[in-house]
Amino acid sequence: MKNTPLSGGPQQILIYLGSGGHTTEMMLLLKEIDDILVHCRIIFMCSDDRSERMAREWMAASLPTSSSSPSVHYVHRIYRARAVKQSYVTSIFTSAISFFHCLYVLLLHVGNPKMLLINGPGTSLILLLALRVLNFICLTTTPTIYAESVCRVKRWSLTGKLVGLVGARKCKMWKGLKGGESIEGVLFRRHTKSS
Repeated sequence: MKNTPLSGGPQQILIYLGSGGHTTEMMLLLKEIDDILVHCRIIFMCSDDRSERMAREWMAASLPTSSSSPSVHYVHRIYRARAVKQSYVTSIFTSAISFFHCLYVLLLHVGNPKMLLINGPGTSLILLLALRVLNFICLTTTPTIYAESVCRVKRWSLTGKLVGLVGARKCKMWKGLKGGESIEGVLFRRHTKSS
């Protein structure tokens, strides 16, 4: 079945699942706000089988299945920017492929979502860059919220440092991290207002 976003209806929220612990943390975060997300159209993007499976399981368990529900949800696979232990030299080429694949999926399947929610790792930065290009040429107006890992207590991850340079709103789980904003004060309030 072709994944084609609808032009009207419920707001679209784009969520990237970054594999491994990043996916686990994101799914735990979504469980805290699934009563609000039930009113939105969720578009997951991921790069691995486990993340795709967890996204589909979450949708089946947390979102309405009634035919009268206004929400329709999708999962898209995108090319991974860098594999574990991959050399930095070859990752330049795979990151470029990932960038253009993100552009392709955003243009043809996603459209202009209300918000992009990411929490790492590197492929989420590539997705953010692709979205910023579309924002620059006025094809999208999507803001981005980056949720730092719960493991980062005192220092931001490399992705966390870089996303701020390209306009993402950085959120943290711990007060010990310098800069950024509280995840409760940004994500939950934003969703509440948008609902």
